[in-house]
Amino acid sequence: IPVQPKYLFHLLRGNSFVTRVVKYMKGDNSPSVKISDFKKIPFPFLPMSEQEEIARIFDEQLARIEAADSKVQEALDQLNLLKEQLVS
Repeated sequence: IPVQPKYLFHLLRGNSFVTRVVKYMKGDNSPSVKISDFKKIPFPFLPMSEQEEIARIFDEQLARIEAADSKVQEALDQLNLLKEQLVS
């Protein structure tokens, strides 16, 4: 089955997949999942064109989130600077 790498990347990072994997995790210090359990987890393999579109949308949304996060961090840095100036 052909898989678009970025689609698979986003799929494996998603809460739905992570929740399913956690059910099968064994161990405390370095939890792992047996391959036989991993194979039980369903993967929604779509036509390549749909995988590419989903990956594009996720990439676009992540870029927006990262840009917003950067602006929030800049604002926090400015507030901390103002706080330091007020204290001194």
